[in-house]
Amino acid sequence: MLPDVPFEKKLPAAMAELFHAFEIAMKTPSESAFGHYDKIAQIMGHEGQWQERAATLTPSQRNDIITAFWELDRAVSRDYFSYEARR
Repeated sequence: MLPDVPFEKKLPAAMAELFHAFEIAMKTPSESAFGHYDKIAQIMGHEGQWQERAATLTPSQRNDIITAFWELDRAVSRDYFSYEARR
């Protein structure tokens, strides 16, 4: 995502990708990723008005969601590369 795109637009796009990756594909995040996924879902919900929700987040919630997405990315990447290394 481009750095000059406002947070309130980036977060709903990230939520759509997250929803697509786990909810629509009916995949459960790995054990190492689930806590981060769950944190995001607790703050944003599973489906819905993400752009409106993004606009109402407190600074603390914004920080929590950014951290959770970052940690989720790290966990999923680690899972992927660990899986590929075993192949």
